[in-house]
Amino acid sequence: MDRALRAYMFKGHPYEHAVIGFKEDVFNMLNSYEHLKSFYQKEYKPDKTLLFIAGNMKNPGNILSIAESLFSK
Repeated sequence: MDRALRAYMFKGHPYEHAVIGFKEDVFNMLNSYEHLKSFYQKEYKPDKTLLFIAGNMKNPGNILSIAESLFSK
C-alpha cells in the first residue's frame, strides 16, 4: 500500500522512492554484498555525519566535548 501511494502521490519526484529502499532491489543487485559494502565505505563517513541533540540538558556547554569523546577515535 505504501509503495503504491508513494508512486501515485510523488510520481517523478525523488519522494516516490523510499529512503530505505525495497527488499527486491537489494536482492536483484549484481554482487550485492560488494556493492553495498563499497557504497557504505564511500558514503557513511564521519565527515558526512550530523548529530542532532534535543531535550533538557543540564549543562549544554559540555555537549560538544561529550559528543567528541563518545564519537571520536
